[in-house]
Amino acid sequence: MPSRKHHRKSRTGCVQCKARRTKCDEGKPSCEKCIKRDDRCSFNDSAIVVLQSRYSSNDRHNWDPGSNLWLGALSQTHDKSSPLTLMHHCALYSSLSIANHREALSAWRQLVTDLALKHDFLRHAIFSVTSIQLAILQPSAVHTKTAMQHYSTSIKLAVPQLAAITEENASALCVFSRVLPLYVRGLTKVLPTIDPIAQTCEDFHLVRGIAALGRRTQQWSNPLLRNELLLPHFSNRSASLSKEIEDQLTMLSTRNHETTPDGLLRESIDEAIDLLRYSFFLLQDRPNNLTISAPFAMLVSLRFIRALETHEPMALTVLSHFALVTHSLRRVMWMHGWGMQVIEAVAKLLPAEWQTCITWPLNQISDDGGIVKQSLEVE
Repeated sequence: MPSRKHHRKSRTGCVQCKARRTKCDEGKPSCEKCIKRDDRCSFNDSAIVVLQSRYSSNDRHNWDPGSNLWLGALSQTHDKSSPLTLMHHCALYSSLSIANHREALSAWRQLVTDLALKHDFLRHAIFSVTSIQLAILQPSAVHTKTAMQHYSTSIKLAVPQLAAITEENASALCVFSRVLPLYVRGLTKVLPTIDPIAQTCEDFHLVRGIAALGRRTQQWSNPLLRNELLLPHFSNRSASLSKEIEDQLTMLSTRNHETTPDGLLRESIDEAIDLLRYSFFLLQDRPNNLTISAPFAMLVSLRFIRALETHEPMALTVLSHFALVTHSLRRVMWMHGWGMQVIEAVAKLLPAEWQTCITWPLNQISDDGGIVKQSLEVE
């Protein structure tokens, strides 16, 4: 029996390769794998945690949605699974990857902390998100197990609260609904075997539920927290999309009417294409804002989601184009890599005669990401 080939284990590889559990060539300033994946390469020589963020710590008077990374140090002597440490990490670091603007950051650091201290279900939900973030940044079975335990506890405690929404718990439930998707999204990063299409459908179901909960808590919840959940609206009503995007939308509509015999499904897909158009407008109007992917997820019909679950080709083709919106948010920790995974999964599922319909999305993600921004420029 041939002996097993041994290789030198890298202990000084970059943070990104460690998170993906792949061998790093330790090339600096960027290793080869990060260059190929268009990833920000950083080396963790002293327990430095790299956080995806849009907040510039060098210029605290400006909110910079284009900034890539924020560096924060975590002491190696602290028990990172203790409630105090998790709350501290959430207030200082996790909030940076959640808040969409400066006022929201203040709310997450102050108001949300106060709510979490009053409501057990929210506190455990926040601990689950913080732990899963730590599992992404510093891969550890302990972090993942801690996140799952807190998530399970938060759900059990939240059920009776959801059955009796009052002025007392409305704001806490509002925040609860905001952090749950982050845990689910983070879990896909530490458990990469999850099917991207199935998980996207689960995300759509979850976001639809969040929208319903937002409506139920609207009369009582804190306005700043509630506004974090509202559907975004693009401000430039006279804006137009590039010819390249308009051509793709026209192709999708034509293909749908040529290949979808079921009238109800054809109508649902037409509605999804309209939402896709709106998503591209939002991407053009407010790039790097996490909420731009919300309208599509909240408003697509259950019939469309079921078509995705059964791998209906036309629905998958529309999804591959929507994945470009999530791909544009790849510098945000929770969205990193997801758009690319969805497009690649669709490419594997579609029959040969459908492959030409996703040439554009595939080209977008393979061209260093820059073409996405270029295609959104108004001609």
